[in-house]
Amino acid sequence: PEVRAAHGLADHELLMGWLYVGSIDDALRARLTSSSRPILDPGPHFGQMPQSRDRGIRARRMRTP
Repeated sequence: PEVRAAHGLADHELLMGWLYVGSIDDALRARLTSSSRPILDPGPHFGQMPQSRDRGIRARRMRTP
């Protein structure tokens, strides 16, 4: 429930992705740099957390047992 509220998801919506932030293993980095495949641009797939006015109210409600 907390993750759904933080992302502003309605009851009929699903969170279907995630973002891994970390380092790339040296062996994988070598494969990526020598690959013949084009480098993908992840930019079009990024979004932002909702900036609604009631977000603070929902965040406080989430902390209440």
